[in-house]
Amino acid sequence: MELKTSVLHRTTSLKKFLITVVMAMATIILMASVFSGCVKEEEIPMEATRQLVIPPELEPEAALPGFDGEIFYECGYEGGRELGNDVETKTKVCVNYIREFVNGRLGKDFIKGYLRTYSIYTLKSGEEIGIAYPLLRIFVLKYKNAQATEQAFSLDTEFMELKDLVLDGVKVKWHNNTNEPIVYMLQSNNFIVYIDGSDEPCTDAVSRIIELYSVPISKDY
Repeated sequence: MELKTSVLHRTTSLKKFLITVVMAMATIILMASVFSGCVKEEEIPMEATRQLVIPPELEPEAALPGFDGEIFYECGYEGGRELGNDVETKTKVCVNYIREFVNGRLGKDFIKGYLRTYSIYTLKSGEEIGIAYPLLRIFVLKYKNAQATEQAFSLDTEFMELKDLVLDGVKVKWHNNTNEPIVYMLQSNNFIVYIDGSDEPCTDAVSRIIELYSVPISKDY
């Protein structure tokens, strides 16, 4: 009887030991997998191979390409007044967005601004996205010269704590936190392009702007 009890006790102890070992190994594998995923997520390539070159002579509204299939609202703002004769409520709200955006830290040597806000947006893949808020807003801000633009861009990206990201070979600034709109900022010559809203349409819009204006990095620019 004592022998059977001893054997049973040893068997139970062995099972407990094996279960403990298996659970420990599973935990290690799981942690390694999670850590590996985090490392991959943080491994953002920082070496840009291309740069944006937006022609400085363009007007802000002309600098932003048209995207097929979209539904949007737009307005312009110049020197303290809205562009055009439209004084509808939507226009005033739209203009106020630009005015508030350039007020203070971005106002020095600012010339003109343009804002396009989307209620429906069609991705390059053909997929249509909407209605969501915020879906997609694109600000195009034009400054007196490249030096003023660079100064405003540096001040604002520092203020917003944006990080570097290389997208389609071009280094941009971005902010991507859970439960918050994604933010991108691009700068070229005397233009700043600020984009925020839902992840997919924002990233798609940035990719299209890069596709239109990016060139291989060269000392000529």
